[in-house]
Amino acid sequence: MTNDTLPIDPALVARLRDFDGLLDSSMTSSDRLMALIPACIVEGITKGPLITLALTLIGYNKRHVGMTLNDGNLGKIDSCPWFRDAQGRYRLAAD
Repeated sequence: MTNDTLPIDPALVARLRDFDGLLDSSMTSSDRLMALIPACIVEGITKGPLITLALTLIGYNKRHVGMTLNDGNLGKIDSCPWFRDAQGRYRLAAD
């Protein structure tokens, strides 16, 4: 599923919320984002504003999500699994 327009599919938001609920409760919000951002990409949400929106809808701070996306893209996060391609879409390093 590719989400290039708003709003984000409610079923997708529910899947992300469920996945978030499965993560270890002792994880920091930064560590949780390191798991949730790749989940968004796998779900077909590959544009930064849409990733930010999806994760904001499940309760994450918009600025924190945006900074995490950007820091990962700039190599500021060790072993970051994503990057932004020339078209501005986020991809997983394995793609």
